[in-house]
Amino acid sequence: MWNNFSFKTKAGVIVGIILLICLTFIYVMNFTGRSVSRFTGGLVEHKVNLPNCAEFIGVIFQKDGNSTIKVVTCRGFDGYYYTEEFRDMSPLEGRIKWIPPEDSQGASWMQKRTLSRWLGTEVKVKLPKDFYAFAGPVSTVPKGSGNVKNVTYWTKEGNLKTKEYVDWSIFEGVIQWELSKGSKLIKKEHNELSE
Repeated sequence: MWNNFSFKTKAGVIVGIILLICLTFIYVMNFTGRSVSRFTGGLVEHKVNLPNCAEFIGVIFQKDGNSTIKVVTCRGFDGYYYTEEFRDMSPLEGRIKWIPPEDSQGASWMQKRTLSRWLGTEVKVKLPKDFYAFAGPVSTVPKGSGNVKNVTYWTKEGNLKTKEYVDWSIFEGVIQWELSKGSKLIKKEHNELSE
């Protein structure tokens, strides 16, 4: 039966098969997360590119349907902190640029990464007035139709706090962590050990 087809038809089928294999490979390597690594016993690793990461603060993993979102917090080469999400099954990924309190840049009117996903721009969110340095990665917790972003940070006075950010920046709470005497804490920002 294969011999009954013309050369053009055979070439078209072969090119189509090769194209399908290439597209499948690109999809699997870029949009399936660690699944390929699991099936190959770690021979093929899932790589996440962080081109603007001068200092890695941390990562959290957040479930979203059948996929896992990797939410990375780092300080960029420009000195600003960023929280960026990397999704398994979607090229639409959100990004937050954390604006220091003394910076003259204004914050975005809405603190939701959905805008960033669809528009390809970063959402700008102002850090608290007493912010000194991040104490860990930004965590997100689903709440209603959005997510609450929790920023744990060192204050200028050396206290440890967590501030929550909601999509519309109203009714946001703060926790001040009271540490027991003798607790040893590492302030990564300045490699200091405090008691």
